[in-house]
Amino acid sequence: HHGGDYFEDFNDGLAQGWRPRWAADWAVVNGEYRAAAGTNGAIMQATYTNVVWRDLIAEAAIRRTGGTNSSSVLALRASPGFTWLGSTNLGLGSAYLVGINAAGDYYVGYFNNSAPFVFIQGWTRSSYLNTDTTANVVRVTLSGASIQVSFNGQLAFSRTDATIPGEGRFALMGYSGDGGTVETVHFFDNITVTDTSTGTAAAGAKASGTGGILT
Repeated sequence: HHGGDYFEDFNDGLAQGWRPRWAADWAVVNGEYRAAAGTNGAIMQATYTNVVWRDLIAEAAIRRTGGTNSSSVLALRASPGFTWLGSTNLGLGSAYLVGINAAGDYYVGYFNNSAPFVFIQGWTRSSYLNTDTTANVVRVTLSGASIQVSFNGQLAFSRTDATIPGEGRFALMGYSGDGGTVETVHFFDNITVTDTSTGTAAAGAKASGTGGILT
C-alpha cells in the first residue's frame, strides 16, 4: 500500500515483508537482519515490498564485520523491479542510493531507468561516521527534490535532485567485498520509515563524483 509509518527491530526473529534477491544471503540473527553471502564479489539486496513511499524519513542502524571498504547501502524510491546487478555501475530500474563503508566514507547517487549509476556526491569522508565494526545510524530524508543524509544525528549531506520524483520501495544492500579480501558481512537493525508530507526543497547544486560504488 501507499505510505504510512514503519518500524522493524527484527526482535521477533522474522523479517516480514522483506524480499531478498537471493534468500540464502539474508537471515534474522540475534535481532538483526544479516546479509552474508559466504563469498566475495556478491551484491546482497533485500527489498521491503509492502509499502511504497515518496516523501519520507528512513533510518537504519548499520554495522559490519570483515572488510571495511565494502559499501552498505540504503535504497529509496526504488522501482518495483529495482535490482543492483553484479557490476559496479549497472542496475535494473531506478532508485536513490546512500552508501557507507567502515572507513568513514559515504556516497549518494542514483540508478535511473536502468542507465549506469550517477553520483550526486562521490565517496566523501565524514567525521560523523563511526569506523570499523561500530554501528552507524544512517538517516535519509527525501522531500520533493530535497535529499538530506545524517549520520549518528549529524547532518552530513543536503542537496536537491529531481531525477526520481515518484514513490518507490525501500531496500537494504551490501557488498561482500572484492576477491582476495576478508568477506564483509552486513547487519541492519532498528529500521524506521516515517511518511512525511511534501515540503519545499532547498536550493542546491548537483555534484559529480568518481570511483566505484561497491568499494
